[in-house]
Amino acid sequence: MASCCPPRPGERSLADLQQISAVLAALADPHRLWLVCNLAGRGGPATLTQASSCCGVHLSGVSRHLGKLRAVGIVEAHKQGREVLHRLKRAELAQTLRDLADWLDAGAPCAEAQPADHNP
Repeated sequence: MASCCPPRPGERSLADLQQISAVLAALADPHRLWLVCNLAGRGGPATLTQASSCCGVHLSGVSRHLGKLRAVGIVEAHKQGREVLHRLKRAELAQTLRDLADWLDAGAPCAEAQPADHNP
């Protein structure tokens, strides 16, 4: 769906809401949320084995969970030697959650969306 006009100040566009929704969906799984908390508590990057120490899930499951967190942009991974280090993008996650809370507190409306076949 496309918006007929750009959002006014304080409004959220459909793209904004889709990004926030994707992050919330990723955090809705208790194992992924536990991983996020574990990575946040470490204060730095963790290997797959280190990250998995928190939640009693097999390494392959933790790897899939980390992949979903990477896909929504709240975890990043980089290879160091033979290992892959996973880091929580704490500032980005916190900003997304703050934006949502601020938007809800302000009672700001969503930008009006038009059907996909609408041609202004």
